[in-house]
Amino acid sequence: MVAIKLVTGDPLIKTISLIKIDDAGESTFDIPTATATVTVAVVSKDHARRLTSEITVSSAETGSDWSTSTIVTNISKAETEAIEDFGLALLEIQVKDADEITWFHPVNIIKGQVVFTETIPDGSIIDPFDSSSIIDPFDGVTYIIEA
Repeated sequence: MVAIKLVTGDPLIKTISLIKIDDAGESTFDIPTATATVTVAVVSKDHARRLTSEITVSSAETGSDWSTSTIVTNISKAETEAIEDFGLALLEIQVKDADEITWFHPVNIIKGQVVFTETIPDGSIIDPFDSSSIIDPFDGVTYIIEA
């Protein structure tokens, strides 16, 4: 199982297919939209602390298909920005209906980078994450930065 990459300060939007395992094997299942609640949260790897609040997942999220147990997480930028732990954690997924079923998926939390711009002597602004042309005032050559 490959860990989901979570960069702090970026939203975590992932499509996840939930599977039940029983004597008959692995299978998808119907999550009843009228009665079930699905929540997600990022928790510490020892399950002791929540690193984000518990977020209710919407069955109307683009890409969701609760009839085949496919959900789409949507943890906001503000939620991930508040995470102070880095490294391995877990995405806790709970389906609450007549029963409560919980899954855990590994998450690798990476500290987000500070985006900056710099003004060079000719007044041009350099944005290192922008793929547009940048003029170097020292040699007059135009450089294209590929994203």
